[in-house]
Amino acid sequence: MCAQSHCQDGKVCKVLNGVLGCHVDGPGVCIVKGDLHYTTYDGRNFDVYGNCTYILTSHCATWEGLEHFSVEVQNQMEDATNVSFRHVKMVVPGFAIEMSNDRSNTVNGLRLHLPYVSSQGKVKLYMTGLSKCLETDFGIVVMYSPDVMTVKMPRIFSGNLCGLCGNFNADPKDDLIPDDKSDISQAIKRWQTSSEHECMDMPMNPLGCNLQDMALYGGKDFCVRLLDTEGAFQSCHKTVDPKDFYDNCVHDLCYSNQTTLCQVLSSYVAVCQEMGAIVDEWRASNFCNLSCPPNSKYHLCSSHMSDCVENSLAVKCEEGCFCKPGFFNSGGDCVPNSECVQCTNHTCPNGTKCAIQNGQRACHALQLTTVKCAVMGGRHFRSYDGHSFDFNMGSCRYVLSQVCDEDESHPTVIIQQGRLHLRVNGVNMLLNLYLITSVACCLLLQDHLVDVTPLWILGPSFRTV
Repeated sequence: MCAQSHCQDGKVCKVLNGVLGCHVDGPGVCIVKGDLHYTTYDGRNFDVYGNCTYILTSHCATWEGLEHFSVEVQNQMEDATNVSFRHVKMVVPGFAIEMSNDRSNTVNGLRLHLPYVSSQGKVKLYMTGLSKCLETDFGIVVMYSPDVMTVKMPRIFSGNLCGLCGNFNADPKDDLIPDDKSDISQAIKRWQTSSEHECMDMPMNPLGCNLQDMALYGGKDFCVRLLDTEGAFQSCHKTVDPKDFYDNCVHDLCYSNQTTLCQVLSSYVAVCQEMGAIVDEWRASNFCNLSCPPNSKYHLCSSHMSDCVENSLAVKCEEGCFCKPGFFNSGGDCVPNSECVQCTNHTCPNGTKCAIQNGQRACHALQLTTVKCAVMGGRHFRSYDGHSFDFNMGSCRYVLSQVCDEDESHPTVIIQQGRLHLRVNGVNMLLNLYLITSVACCLLLQDHLVDVTPLWILGPSFRTV
């Protein structure tokens, strides 16, 4: 039993996994950093080696009633002592989003520049600071950079997750290993996915780091900066425990010939800011100085999104390079306002539409696809999305297909008792269907990656996008 007044440290009194008590509220965070050090939602730490592809986190298929999704990560093994992640793929209903550390991004196989917002806001993909950010409309946020990746998970998925990030049930002991008899290396292999490339999951070479090197990298000039209670990171210590980052820092600097102290510290800052913590200025002209592209400037904490593209993205405080005043982000470059392409549907010529492609708003050619909605035998229906169902219309009047803005110039199809009422460009027509066994509505839709025209099929209950 519990009462809210008895709960401390930000916990709330509620039922979790059938138990009423003081439980942690808010989203869980899974972290992947450095030479592939993983921390699950529940706080279990482990390492993954090799160049295999794994399910990082997904909705378990056995649980119904929640949004289905999966996040995969492909590791990159440069040599026996250097491992990083190079490819991330997230699948949600209707979308497959892929991000790579070579700056390429694809949605449903098509390459694009950032930012990208799907027509109905299902997914948003954009740059924030030094990271790419992928958001879904059901609350999952993936932050990705070459040095660190985080997955922020809504608590509604607690206990219903599979993958390397664990099940998110507040018990780190059963992450990866469902019982004490399982070996963690075998448990990690369980989440490998089939891959086109040959996969190896070999451990790192333990040679090449002596006690003297360990003491050096664990000292004040290197990783101990993370633990300094009076240093630049002390304000984040209560939010993100620096001890695990410190241990990984010493290990990676000692064994890896590519990991740098600046990368490790930057990763800690990224996680702190993602969790809403404050970090003091830690870079200097002679220490981890960050060089920014033309017309941009470094900021430790900025939430200013100056894009040519109009968007409603709520961006948290992030470290990175941001466009200077008077310049705007256009396809990854900071350009003056005069070079921002502005348009509306009323200013675009015929055959084009004002839309966002490759991170730029402009008049783009329509990409048209023919789709069909069919009525057969008077009661058998198939929607534009291919969903088939039976419905007895009786003597009622139904909208079979109509563009949502109800502009009279747009086609409207109404069906009632064997009659088809058509309105096209303000002209009404009536067709008797007594001698016709089926009718099909054909529609040209713009490619859904740019802008999908929403339709009503048989009233508001059968909306398709």
